[in-house]
Amino acid sequence: MPSLSGLILNLNACRIMTAMAVVLLGSSSSPLWWTAAIPWFFFNLPGLLLFTFPAFALFLSSPGIPPVDWMHGPFPLILAIGLPTAISMILSYCWRPLFRKTGALSQFDYPGA
Repeated sequence: MPSLSGLILNLNACRIMTAMAVVLLGSSSSPLWWTAAIPWFFFNLPGLLLFTFPAFALFLSSPGIPPVDWMHGPFPLILAIGLPTAISMILSYCWRPLFRKTGALSQFDYPGA
């Protein structure tokens, strides 16, 4: 099991923790849901750019969409939080070999730490 400091420094772990916090606070109608949504937004910006914004533009551009009866309750919230989080996590695994190959972000690698 990884140490607590290693888990906190893991970006994907932070993505999962903030996504769970947003879903839990949002589904319970807590007024503090936005305190978890702000870090979630920054941690998952790649997933938001690749999924949410194009889907929203597609939704606005198509005329006369019939209402969806099967999407009710917390499902839209989980869908809107879960998909960008999953996309961001998948992209981070795709970017790692590229960063290692090019040496980008190598100044942040501290092997002895």
